[in-house]
Amino acid sequence: MDLCTNLSNKVLELESEVIDIKSTYKAKIEKLESRVERSKEENRLITEVVTTAGVDVNAASIQDTPITAAKATKVIDEVPKLRKRRGVIIQDHKETKTVTVQPKVQAKDKGKATD
Repeated sequence: MDLCTNLSNKVLELESEVIDIKSTYKAKIEKLESRVERSKEENRLITEVVTTAGVDVNAASIQDTPITAAKATKVIDEVPKLRKRRGVIIQDHKETKTVTVQPKVQAKDKGKATD
């Protein structure tokens, strides 16, 4: 009889936990859905602002300036290529890492005596 009551109590506890979990997830889902709704509304507002701002552009803002040959010339300087150095690494003393000295490892006595 005690076993039956214990099992029925356990079932009731588990059912209440399931209900709590479901309500928690429902609240989280509703919160996320509201965030999605708000972001969609903001996106609509942004697209409306962009489309209305695009209408105000007119031809008066475009400037035609002829470019002469004197303005169009480019100056190109050749940069010498660096030679590849093998086996030598030069490091800046400010960027080098600090050297840590490892302590000497001593052999441990394992209790095996050879007499």
